[in-house]
Amino acid sequence: MVTHNLLQSSPEWHEFRREHFGASEAAAMLGVSPYMSRTELLQLKATGKAQDHSDYTKKIFQNGHEAEAVARLLLEEDMQEDFYPVTCSKDKLSASVDGLIMDGSVAFEHKLLNNGLFESVLSQQVPDHYMAQCQQILMVTGAEKVIFMCSD
Repeated sequence: MVTHNLLQSSPEWHEFRREHFGASEAAAMLGVSPYMSRTELLQLKATGKAQDHSDYTKKIFQNGHEAEAVARLLLEEDMQEDFYPVTCSKDKLSASVDGLIMDGSVAFEHKLLNNGLFESVLSQQVPDHYMAQCQQILMVTGAEKVIFMCSD
């Protein structure tokens, strides 16, 4: 695993994402994403054009980042471990991990709460499109497990 000193959402981070296949794109790569087809992903990678997001979607992303920061603090308190966000790669695969402990054995992935996702998590099921992301996080980081959490 190679770590990259990149601030998520910075221009440098977006450039890095254009050159790598990120964990958040794993579901599209596998054809199980409800948000993007595999063809759309390949077109984005081939053209280098960034995906356009509405102001509404950007606000949802911002809310998710804010909820993630609070959730990370709660997880750290619960586990008595520090989790640090990190962007990393293994060849052309990458992951912008919401949290990783210092020895790299445990990763953290956070999603913004919604009713459907909440029900899935309560029943200890991770939806396929998020499972693909978690699996790529494991592949890239070498972590033993991913703690998947949703909150608002």
